[in-house]
Amino acid sequence: MQTSYHSVRTTHGTINYTLKRIRRVRFKVKVGYDGVVVHANLSEPISTAERYLRQFAKWFINKLAEIEASRPPSLNHWELGKTIRYLGRTIELKQHFTHDTPLFLGEVNAPQDGDILLVDNIIYPHHGVSIQDSCEFWLKRQAYQWFEHRLAWFYQTTGRKPHAFRLSNALQSWGQCNSRGVIGLNWRLIHLSPEQIDYVIAHELAHLKHMNHSKAFWQEVATIMPNYEPHKKAIKQQSLHTLT
Repeated sequence: MQTSYHSVRTTHGTINYTLKRIRRVRFKVKVGYDGVVVHANLSEPISTAERYLRQFAKWFINKLAEIEASRPPSLNHWELGKTIRYLGRTIELKQHFTHDTPLFLGEVNAPQDGDILLVDNIIYPHHGVSIQDSCEFWLKRQAYQWFEHRLAWFYQTTGRKPHAFRLSNALQSWGQCNSRGVIGLNWRLIHLSPEQIDYVIAHELAHLKHMNHSKAFWQEVATIMPNYEPHKKAIKQQSLHTLT
């Protein structure tokens, strides 16, 4: 699957959309908390999407406004005394008095609700670094280490291994896999439970063999992670926008 991000100007306003190109897929457009997503086959010209979005621009603009109004509240609150999610647990942000990078008080690979992340809000703000910036720096480091560990586990247990992996910062997808065998994993997955993270990894590993969502693809996912279905359902109920 090839993913790219575009925008089209219409008489009712600009529509930003994600274009997902998949071999032998019918043209379709979806609208949700992740915005407008266009599915098209590899040979479909981009003008088809632009023409369609312009034709129904008023409906899309109104629908996006409706969805935005009903958006669930954020799960993360980037303030001292507030909480964020880490590996499916709720941890609290508190003052760090040592002028250092964030310090986690707990078992970093097995957090519990109520664990504390100490964050400096004295030195770093003077350098233009917010509490959220500091937390995200720490979370991305944990995400890379966690993903690396889980990919190694999947390789040992299933023999599936990407050519390489990278952290993704996308706001439209949890993961990606390209034709070169490179997997992208959204760093914000670190907010979710280990089981949901494993599902996304298994999903992308299955794309190494099937660059589609055919029956054979889902059979491959089941081979990699036999109990994937409840975690697939759970992550579909999540929205990346509730984590930002």
